[in-house]
Amino acid sequence: MINSYVNRGSHVFACFVDFRKAFDRFNYWKLLTQLLDEGDVDFVKLLAFWYSRQTISVYCNGLYSDKFTIWQRYPTKGGVFPHLFTRYV
Repeated sequence: MINSYVNRGSHVFACFVDFRKAFDRFNYWKLLTQLLDEGDVDFVKLLAFWYSRQTISVYCNGLYSDKFTIWQRYPTKGGVFPHLFTRYV
């Protein structure tokens, strides 16, 4: 598309925004409240359960640490991410 405009002598201006780390820095409780306001009660219950119970452990020198809860971290892969991102923005 850009080539077709350039070939006709037009100027083309573009802007790209990198949203790869966008979900690392937002308040997910705000998103859940927003979804509740829109009436998505069952979806909010699912997300609240899912995100409030995320645990990880650290692997170092052949040993795993005890599991601990992580906060403010959304998985960016999968079908729910684009939906949540669009709703939040």
